[in-house]
Amino acid sequence: MPIPKIKDSERWSTFIQPVIMLAVDYCSILLAECVAIEFREFILQTLGHTHDKFDLDSFYFFLFVPLIFIVFLHWGRTYIRLLSIGEMIRRTFWSVLYSVVVYIVILFLAGKAPVVSRLFVTLLGTFVFSFVCVGRLVMRHLLNRYSLFLEPTIMIGSDETAKKFLNYTTSNVFFGIRVVGLIDDNPKGKALSGKFPILGPTSKATEIIKGTGVQNVLILAPKMDPKKLNLLVDELFPLVKKRFFCSGYRRDAGIQYGTASSLFRKLNCFIRQE
Repeated sequence: MPIPKIKDSERWSTFIQPVIMLAVDYCSILLAECVAIEFREFILQTLGHTHDKFDLDSFYFFLFVPLIFIVFLHWGRTYIRLLSIGEMIRRTFWSVLYSVVVYIVILFLAGKAPVVSRLFVTLLGTFVFSFVCVGRLVMRHLLNRYSLFLEPTIMIGSDETAKKFLNYTTSNVFFGIRVVGLIDDNPKGKALSGKFPILGPTSKATEIIKGTGVQNVLILAPKMDPKKLNLLVDELFPLVKKRFFCSGYRRDAGIQYGTASSLFRKLNCFIRQE
């Protein structure tokens, strides 16, 4: 069958989607600051502390505070593509927690700690975590629903393994990929029959990937021979930017990637990007 070509607009999805997520995070952090300030005032007024006023100047509100959170969200690897919802929430939680700690330390060293409300910092961390998670889920849901900026992906591996992976991604909207086709040596099963094109065997993987222009590859081959897998990885290395593995054991790297059964109990822990 003819090799499908990806659209020119899809070639920019790798760059555009993280930028959109960054903008969503920034707006979520600004909203969290506003809500934290107002909620603090509400709590203090309820307790009768009407004299305890707090003001955050523009530099801290629009630049300093958002920058700290965004740096740690990036450091916590929350912007990578293949994350389950649970893993995204876990990484976001720790990134926000570290951000709050660093925020307090910087304010203390700068001599600003006495004028910063501890209640505000606590509320800020809580609302940033909540709004960032909700904002990201809404963004990914809308992008997936309207098929916007999804990253074209080729899957290499068995028909049944691909089916299990796709079933998993269907229930986890945080995966922003569009499957172009499947590369399989023995496409005998009917799990994906009619849903995605079978592009050819793994022996022609480099030719197929060159023809499509896809930059994202998923290797779902838990039973592939390690030597064959290593050779395939070496051939793909100069062709694509992202390679994700769900396989057996790679002797050259000494890494256990996980079997198919363990993968789908906790998928994200066994998919590795190179």
